[in-house]
Amino acid sequence: FAHYVHEDGLSLPLLAVYTHSESSTQEENLFMKNVFNVPIVHLYVSCETAIIGDECSSYFGCGYYHIPRERAIIEILTDDGLPVEEGAEGKLVVSVLDRKITPVLRYVNGDRGRFLNLTCTCGKKSPLFEMLGREGEKIELTNGKAFSALLFASNLLKMIKPQRVKQYQIRQESPIKISILIVPTNKPFEASEISKLELTLASMLGNGVKIDIQRVDNIEREKNEKIKFFIPVKKD
Repeated sequence: FAHYVHEDGLSLPLLAVYTHSESSTQEENLFMKNVFNVPIVHLYVSCETAIIGDECSSYFGCGYYHIPRERAIIEILTDDGLPVEEGAEGKLVVSVLDRKITPVLRYVNGDRGRFLNLTCTCGKKSPLFEMLGREGEKIELTNGKAFSALLFASNLLKMIKPQRVKQYQIRQESPIKISILIVPTNKPFEASEISKLELTLASMLGNGVKIDIQRVDNIEREKNEKIKFFIPVKKD
């Protein structure tokens, strides 16, 4: 929607824009803020738990959220169910305190994150945590390590600019091949730009990974009508 407003040069009478449910990069958030010229309010919500985080205005676009302590408790645990070390990444486990009929206790919601030891100027005193994406949103490398797909997408959009892309999807075809589908706006990409992007993104990952950027007319949606920004490599 922001792309159509940008292309048509419209100015809408908005007070704020409220987003939720999908991960978005800092570049996408900044693009929306510039297009609509109002604050972008991103809430961390799920169907099962409702609001369990609101993005800190002091760190706009960084994916840092305050915990609403009056209704939610968030733990960050290892895969073995133990508390992570300070600042380490782990799986989010959520308990909701205001459900009277169906309690939500220690619900593993499928997201990953880490607690942040930061103070901010927004005025809120509740703890901050960083949402690092869904379980499985990792680019698996041949050396056994993994690269955040959300960070990879953020770097991609820094280079190509969100206003030039209507839709995109990153697909890991194998440990050494990644395809990127791009639906461009009315400003097409030159072949030389594509080649440069492929080389830069490949060097970012190393490990012999090759990048194949494809310009397409549309990207297939899931059954829920969403477009996944990342498709992980298929496991045998």
